[in-house]
Amino acid sequence: MAEEEISPKNRAFMPYVRHELRTPINAIIGYSEMLLEDTAERGEEAEGLRADLANICSAGKDLLTLVNDTTKKDFNFEVFGSNFRHAIRTMINTIIGYTEMLLEDVDNTQNGSFFEDLMKIQKAGQQMFKLIEEFIKIEKIETGKESFEMMEDVVSSIRPLENEAEYKETQKGYLLVVDDNEMNRDILSRNLQRQGYTVEIAENGRMALEMISNKSFDLVLLDLMMPEINGYQVLQQMKETNKWKNIPVIMLSALDEIDGVVRCLEIGAEDYLSKPFNSALLHVRIESSLEKKRLRDKEEIYRKQIEESNRHLESRVQDQVKQLRESYERLQKALNGTVNALSSAVEIRDPYTAGHQQRVSQLACAIAKEMGLPESQIEGIRVAGILHDIGKISVPAEILCKPGKISEAEFGVIKSHAETGYDILKNIEFPWPIAQIVRQHQERVDGFGYPLKLSGENILLEAKIIGVADVVEAMATHRPYRAALGIDLALDEITKKKGIAFDAQVVDACLRIFANKTFKF
Repeated sequence: MAEEEISPKNRAFMPYVRHELRTPINAIIGYSEMLLEDTAERGEEAEGLRADLANICSAGKDLLTLVNDTTKKDFNFEVFGSNFRHAIRTMINTIIGYTEMLLEDVDNTQNGSFFEDLMKIQKAGQQMFKLIEEFIKIEKIETGKESFEMMEDVVSSIRPLENEAEYKETQKGYLLVVDDNEMNRDILSRNLQRQGYTVEIAENGRMALEMISNKSFDLVLLDLMMPEINGYQVLQQMKETNKWKNIPVIMLSALDEIDGVVRCLEIGAEDYLSKPFNSALLHVRIESSLEKKRLRDKEEIYRKQIEESNRHLESRVQDQVKQLRESYERLQKALNGTVNALSSAVEIRDPYTAGHQQRVSQLACAIAKEMGLPESQIEGIRVAGILHDIGKISVPAEILCKPGKISEAEFGVIKSHAETGYDILKNIEFPWPIAQIVRQHQERVDGFGYPLKLSGENILLEAKIIGVADVVEAMATHRPYRAALGIDLALDEITKKKGIAFDAQVVDACLRIFANKTFKF
């Protein structure tokens, strides 16, 4: 029968045949190998038993080869029934015959464990003989009398492969062996214990999940075909659970379908071994998986240490940032206090214009905000606005407070306040060019300002803004030498001189904030 003609049902039944036949073979080979190891350790006293045990082990391996060669995907049931039954009879009789002779020679009272293992070999041989002689399983497969729900459940979990896939094939650990067959569990667990592992067993998938949830296993050896919850389902639950997903799993099965192997690896299995397996190979695979787990565990420890270090560093950085912020706030508070104190010193000498510098600063900041300047630049304008007339501290009080018309000579003295303000502030390290702004706030775009007669782009933008705010505030409020002219005349003044004495963009921004009523003195 060509492989492409095999039905899905037969595709499920053929691996089932191999699984059923390999299970007792696995027991025969496994127990006979362990007994050979025991006789080697006993030396000459057990030398007479070694030949018969070697014959049993050899017959078991020949039996396995026969099963593997016969139960291929394209095997024919009728040929299988007639030829295989005949070929296997001699091997089964050999195994049972040698076992019975050894049982006669071994004293049960003095060789308890040896006797028990021989009984298990005999039981496995009888089980194998019964499978073949009565042909119950095969007949039920052929006639469809049995549904084999467990097998169909497992096979339905496998996605067929469209392309061939490539796959990879001593500190001790705490292992969990999961298998529904008692002999398989016993052989495997005893082999592993001999190699120094701590081993626990679970007889089905549900029990395995309960044990995994309560204990910290280093590795799980998981049978594929089990009732209720099969190996695929156990593996799937483990890999979907955060607490268990990093536990390495080696799948063990008599099924050697490449689809099944790849499916297990896709779900997250560390490795896959077909039964019966070589114990040395199993040990190497276990050690390889445990070493990977140890490396992952170390990586996880390092990751947590790094995260903890990062949290500690972040906490220290936050503390330092907090301290710096508090220090900055204290410095800012001290700066504001100093600036306000300097401003107050001028206003004490000129009570008639008290609040002028504060109002100019407020209007200048509103204009700068309307123009979309950044907050840091606006803060510099605020400070410069408060200090823009600091130089008037050198102007005699009788001139500042004079109620009548100011002479040309007196105006010349007043005009010196811009340069004097610069001299007072030039050695103070502000974050902004405060001294230059104060010096230039009386400069005009057309070059007819003072004290440097700068023009156009040579004037700092901050100085242009304070210059407009200064004119508007001065005209809109009372002065000793005249009454308040009002905001409308002040706005008319800067409108007339827009682009001439005053920067056009600054004037437009000033006009907008008054028109939109977003600012008032």
